[in-house]
Amino acid sequence: MPQIPVTGSRPGVKPTPGRIAGGDLPPYGTPLQKVFLRIVRSLTDAFLPVRCASCRSFLQTTRDDPDALRFTENDTGAFSGGERILSSVVCGQCLSDFEPVESPLCTACGIPFKSREGDDHLCGECSRRPRHFRRARAAAVYTPVMMALVRAFKYNGKIQLAQPLGLLLASTYRRFWPEADIDLVLPVPLHHRRFRHRGFNQAYLLVRDWTGPDSPLAGLSPAVVIAKEVISRIRPTASQTGLGRQDRLRNIKKAFRVDKKSLIEERHILLVDDVYTTGATADECAKTLLKAGAARVDLLTLARAL
Repeated sequence: MPQIPVTGSRPGVKPTPGRIAGGDLPPYGTPLQKVFLRIVRSLTDAFLPVRCASCRSFLQTTRDDPDALRFTENDTGAFSGGERILSSVVCGQCLSDFEPVESPLCTACGIPFKSREGDDHLCGECSRRPRHFRRARAAAVYTPVMMALVRAFKYNGKIQLAQPLGLLLASTYRRFWPEADIDLVLPVPLHHRRFRHRGFNQAYLLVRDWTGPDSPLAGLSPAVVIAKEVISRIRPTASQTGLGRQDRLRNIKKAFRVDKKSLIEERHILLVDDVYTTGATADECAKTLLKAGAARVDLLTLARAL
């Protein structure tokens, strides 16, 4: 089985001017550097106060040790919830709208059931129309606060949000894939025209910090491997936003191509994207990967539309 290249380089994207929660300077190692960082943070707090990434009200933040992880594992093996992770970027009022995806849910598409009783099981839609991906999971329901975060990150260029949102996604990965049986993480690709227009692939930014000794997934065995340019979007499809299910299926049909088949053959692949609406894009992507030889495809997203 060929060696998979680990992608760790960051795209040449500059943060947009202005300050938004989640846009702190990176931590420094030595005591002198830490003191300097605290001084810089104090000055930026005074002259460029932090605003909530959702409602834009001023946000009172509490500074943690800059070298500390943003979530920790407790005695039960569970990780701190999304509320804690997002508290550095969202005010308390907006945070009350955060709704994590929890059981009972569909074992295939991951949609949470309205009834809070019973076990996970296949939903009616997945029973009628089986998916090409094995299972899909999301960090949170696509409530107004998640919509605001995704829009700010994806369409308004607030790439500072990639750090807390990526951490939220990593926590969700550890919750739903405790067996860590994923060989390869693939961000859902953009067509090159949309990439040039936007300047970045939001799916890749969410996972770019998942590798290395200081990553939120450090210590997992096997280690997470992220690859780009393995699968590409070959048709400039229209935006899926606002389209119904059948229109989404037609729009995305045959839109992907595997460019490096040797890297995906017999692999267990995790696709990563921002929002799951109908699943049409992820399912077409999974179909393409399976035809090219992948053993299994799963899906992880930030938000799940109901």
